[in-house]
Amino acid sequence: MHDIRHWVAASLLRNGVGVGVASQILGHRDQTMLLRRYGHLDHMSLLEAQQARWQSVKALTALLNPRWSFAAV
Repeated sequence: MHDIRHWVAASLLRNGVGVGVASQILGHRDQTMLLRRYGHLDHMSLLEAQQARWQSVKALTALLNPRWSFAAV
């Protein structure tokens, strides 16, 4: 049962559902419970967002000046 709840919490947070709404769906008294148990997922979302931002910067740089390359990065 815990694995299912963890999967649901992870899916909600990774798909952009707010902490307050996810807490209500999971039946937590407040957001603190969700953040204590699943706060590490916010860290993963931050890393994914940073990677997406870097890919965007590389693509934009290549469009603006094809001689600049981040291929080795």
